[in-house]
Amino acid sequence: MKKISNNKKLTIAIMDMDNLKNPFWGAGQARVTREVGKRLAKKHKVIVYSSKYPGYKDYLEDGISYKHIGIVSKSSKITNIAYLLSVPLQVRKIKDADIIIEEFNAPVSVSFSPLFTKIPLIAIPTIFSAEKFAKKYHIPFDWVEALGVK
Repeated sequence: MKKISNNKKLTIAIMDMDNLKNPFWGAGQARVTREVGKRLAKKHKVIVYSSKYPGYKDYLEDGISYKHIGIVSKSSKITNIAYLLSVPLQVRKIKDADIIIEEFNAPVSVSFSPLFTKIPLIAIPTIFSAEKFAKKYHIPFDWVEALGVK
């Protein structure tokens, strides 16, 4: 692991499906990401990777650069699935970040990002909902979550 000086301006990548401009959600987790990002952006470069949605545009706000991944769809379920499948590919492409922060997302919470990057990764487990979604959709999301959290 590389040593980081106290005076160095870091590049911090945040993986969060939601952002406040997302018409499907724009919810609490997006607010947390914005507030944490604003504070970090005072001293560091912050890039948030969130899901695409109809009418999305990459933008800069509060010192945070927002970039969108996945696909555009009128269905929130499709954009969510596309985002979740895109996260491991995206973290693999990130080369200039000193650290990656990943917000867990429903339905499975984890994305196995640490398997796809050597950049130190911090998970923010704001949600553990796989068991609920496993019952609802009859898909073993809870097994994946249990494995991924390890």
